[in-house]
Amino acid sequence: MTTLIENIGRLVQVEREIRPFVAGDAMSILPEIENAYLLVEDDVIKAFGPMSEAPETADQVVDAEGRFVLPAFCDGHTHIVYAGSREHEFIDKILLPFACYLCCLGYGGMPCCCTMISTVTSTNWAA
Repeated sequence: MTTLIENIGRLVQVEREIRPFVAGDAMSILPEIENAYLLVEDDVIKAFGPMSEAPETADQVVDAEGRFVLPAFCDGHTHIVYAGSREHEFIDKILLPFACYLCCLGYGGMPCCCTMISTVTSTNWAA
């Protein structure tokens, strides 16, 4: 079965050439096509491009009505089970919002990004 999504306002994160590794400044490049189409066949993307190149027929046609479509978006954000509690870290962030790095070392790390150290330590102890 083929599905044609037409009249896409912006088809985001689509590339003609596969980039096997993306890092640094290249991470800020987000390719997109305005006024686009996307053709899906048996749950696999078969074609995409500007509406001027869209196929004329498909088993099912969906009008995106100018909306954004992100077919390659993948949210890899996950949480594993961990031991311990980070409750004290949230309290510290409220009570010590401008604490310096040295002050925060005793509380599990910097307040901006390293406060997970206490639960990592607890999880290692539990393992």
